[in-house]
Amino acid sequence: MNGKVMRSYISSKSGDFAEQVTSAYLMVIGQYGSDGTSNNYVLDTESTQTILNLSGYSNGFYTVALVCDGTIVDAKTLIKQ
Repeated sequence: MNGKVMRSYISSKSGDFAEQVTSAYLMVIGQYGSDGTSNNYVLDTESTQTILNLSGYSNGFYTVALVCDGTIVDAKTLIKQ
């Protein structure tokens, strides 16, 4: 995952992302077929890209949620094979 969730949120908002959001993180939540893993990855609000190493995750379906200032603003399904 290379920050596509974050970029989709940034592109849908006007103005500078860092001015609008004071804290942000990606929440990766295991779903069907996964081992139920749940991890948070703190984001640099001044960056436009984040790379997550998912090699330690088992194959399955995950939800990746973008949380800004404590509110989930976007979520996508990730399939790891």
